[in-house]
Amino acid sequence: MRIESAALLCSLMATGAFASAPRTFVSSTGVDTNPCSRTAPCRSFGAAVVLTSSGGSVIALDSAGYGPVTIGQSVSLIAPEGVYAGISATAGSAIAISGTTASDVVVLRGLSLEGGSSALYGIYVSSTNILTLHVQRCSISRFTQDGVVFSPLNSGAYLFVDDTSISDNDTGLFIESLSPTSRLSMNRSSLERNQLGCWIRGSSATITSSAVIGNGDTGIYMETGSTKVTIDRCTVTDNAVGIRTAGPVAVVALISNTIITHNTTGVSGGLLWTRLGDSTYVVKTNTLSFNGTDGAFTNTFTAK
Repeated sequence: MRIESAALLCSLMATGAFASAPRTFVSSTGVDTNPCSRTAPCRSFGAAVVLTSSGGSVIALDSAGYGPVTIGQSVSLIAPEGVYAGISATAGSAIAISGTTASDVVVLRGLSLEGGSSALYGIYVSSTNILTLHVQRCSISRFTQDGVVFSPLNSGAYLFVDDTSISDNDTGLFIESLSPTSRLSMNRSSLERNQLGCWIRGSSATITSSAVIGNGDTGIYMETGSTKVTIDRCTVTDNAVGIRTAGPVAVVALISNTIITHNTTGVSGGLLWTRLGDSTYVVKTNTLSFNGTDGAFTNTFTAK
């Protein structure tokens, strides 16, 4: 039955029976041979993306699982507040982004990605071009490799992660620059119970108002490639190592207003800078205490 439905969908597309639309819809009662309209929605994100014009949106009308999807254009997958839109994968990736261009923007909002401890990746961006990926109000858990991997080909690609939970993966979030420089902005999010919370290689990153808790190896790990990271107003606790830098090429981490407690080791590595106040009121702004071994910041920078 599924083979017949897929064949019919391909036939309809080939004959131009369904034109692409700027807004398409999926529903628990939808059918993938539908035109994915509001009144005749599709059942899966995969079918709807094919019928969505570049820059358009796919909207989940009600709570259901909508299946793994490959994205090759600018598009938004959106679950409105109160709607559960699940993507469960048993192998490979829940969402793979491939074949996109350096001007494409992808938005993933309100999705629950589940790897079942067998699928490799939650969101996979590697060896493809992209301008911006937005991950908003998502939950990403139980993938055997990375919850999010962001390793685009082009320079200047941006990953924004907001109000998102990434938990129980091998690595929660991995960002790497294949061409300088990928950039990460993470805000109001959590990295919990991964083996490694956030791994930043050769990229710039800003992590604010986020929780990094209970990761088995390291909470935030930065290495090589002139990596530059700013960490502000975060909680880093109950990790084996809270914040660590490594590698022969300069890694600079500026850390302020952050609580680093109850880790086996608080901070480790070189070029970990702690912020001071202004020249008239010099005060350290981080809490580095109650760790098995606190470690030490290697330098200071002054608020301006």
